[in-house]
Amino acid sequence: MPVEPAQPVSLGSVTSFDDERGLGVVLAEDGRELVFHCTEIAGGSRHVDVGARVAFLVAAAARGSHEAVAVTPLPDRPAGA
Repeated sequence: MPVEPAQPVSLGSVTSFDDERGLGVVLAEDGRELVFHCTEIAGGSRHVDVGARVAFLVAAAARGSHEAVAVTPLPDRPAGA
């Protein structure tokens, strides 16, 4: 899927992930919920933990909707950071 031009990297958290289907949902900081497929997880991993903070790009999907692509899990932040 093509990435929208000049689309900045978005941040959010994974709210659900179904290992069997390979589908997950990320809640972006702007409040949007975006679906993603396990093939869009960076680094070749096919799994991401629910609650993980992620960076991602937004791409056009079917029927005018959007999806998360290039989903990259972020390192855990130390307490108080």
